[in-house]
Amino acid sequence: MTYDLHFVSTAGQDEKPFAFGYRAAVAVAGPQKLVNRFLKCLLTPKGTDPTDENEGTRFMSLIGGNLADTQHLFDSLALILEDAAAQLRTFDRSAGLPPSEQFGSVSVLQIVEQGAGYYDIWVLVRNAANEPVSVRLPTIG
Repeated sequence: MTYDLHFVSTAGQDEKPFAFGYRAAVAVAGPQKLVNRFLKCLLTPKGTDPTDENEGTRFMSLIGGNLADTQHLFDSLALILEDAAAQLRTFDRSAGLPPSEQFGSVSVLQIVEQGAGYYDIWVLVRNAANEPVSVRLPTIG
């Protein structure tokens, strides 16, 4: 079995997964490894990977974007999530991963407007074994 590296915040706060101050990396497999791959794909701006210009999504363009309302954000996010899902499915077809690490589906759990155009977004990622993991994305605004 192969493992992915995962950095755990020293503060122990699940709300700040992309901050400085980490303990040593830990090896992860299963659903957490899938979530790591999903977030890497989602947060990589399309066209910035020198080995594959089609890898990544337009998620980062939502930050500071001209979003009219929550429905506009939901519609844009649905297209971005489907792009990430398609990339993960393509990779999984040839990777020989166990079902716990294969992509199953992703859906929006909740979008909460935090005022002044800032949004908190939670998505539900399921693997091929149908195990769910909820993920809070970086705040959009």
